[in-house]
Amino acid sequence: RGWTTGLYATACTMDGFEDNTACTMLNLTIVLTRQGLQEWIYVAGMVFEYIGLLLRTEPQKWIMDELIEVYKAQYKYAEETDASTRTQDLSVSMLPQWDYSPRHLLDMGLLDNLKW
Repeated sequence: RGWTTGLYATACTMDGFEDNTACTMLNLTIVLTRQGLQEWIYVAGMVFEYIGLLLRTEPQKWIMDELIEVYKAQYKYAEETDASTRTQDLSVSMLPQWDYSPRHLLDMGLLDNLKW
């Protein structure tokens, strides 16, 4: 309908929610056109309809497979870090609260939670 020019969704990483085991805040940004701004109530309604659809359907395996491939590519082409930063990151990853499998310590945790 030409009401939006962009949609961005991320998990909120401020106000302490990034380490919260009870919930994660969803940050959703929708860039509206002038017509979209006039129809914002319908755009918001569509967002909530889609969230409802996600809640009613089973997780799709192909989505997880695609995410795994994206994370593998990010790991493969990740920018190298200096030795002291990498050592610090590995040390933090070995802390008990992160519960990283030793098998995945070197993959920066990218693949750890993506098992189907």
